[in-house]
Amino acid sequence: MVYKIDQLIQKYVRLIGIRTMVAESVQTLENALQIKLSDEFRVLNSKCCYAYFTQEMLNPFTEDDYSVIGVTKKLRTLYKLPQNFMVLAEDYGTLTLLETDKEAINERVCIIAIEDFERYCNHKELRYPYQNFSTFTDFYAFLLDEEEKIRTEKQSQE
Repeated sequence: MVYKIDQLIQKYVRLIGIRTMVAESVQTLENALQIKLSDEFRVLNSKCCYAYFTQEMLNPFTEDDYSVIGVTKKLRTLYKLPQNFMVLAEDYGTLTLLETDKEAINERVCIIAIEDFERYCNHKELRYPYQNFSTFTDFYAFLLDEEEKIRTEKQSQE
């Protein structure tokens, strides 16, 4: 897995340059949401700041209402989102959810239709198409691939 993370960091630097996130951001997430995140999540988010992507693909790691922390807390209160879930993004009728285990070894990410939110949290079959990533690293690879497509399309239009 380390090799894949190194490849993703190299791709990020090639596409975006060296832009890092404040190391305390992940710790803030863990403290505010009482969740433990994997080393993969820590490394990728400390070396590659997604805020520099062309499009906003994830909510910010701050504490306002539209941040990862704010949205996750809102859904935990209103819809009983389980403690081991975190909302990475909500937009265009979808939610991007990260589910982690207590040891922060296994994290999976799923992009689902908002209408399937309760079904997903209760491990029921989803009604709408979705994207599932077995690790945060796989999800981050997807984000970088999307970023590369956007940048390539922009360059070809210029």
